Amino acid sequence: MNKTKNFLTIGCLTLAALLIGLGLADGGYQDVLNKAVFLCYECIGIG
Repeated sequence: MNKTKNFLTIGCLTLAALLIGLGLADGGYQDVLNKAVFLCYECIGIG
């Protein structure tokens, strides 16, 4: 049981790191940043 749990934990962490790396390599962080900036502008009434 404990060995299976450790394997699943390591597998999930590895997959998460891989997907984060792919998102960064693809430039996905720019989309998130742009959406955050526009949301802030709308909140304060500029956009």
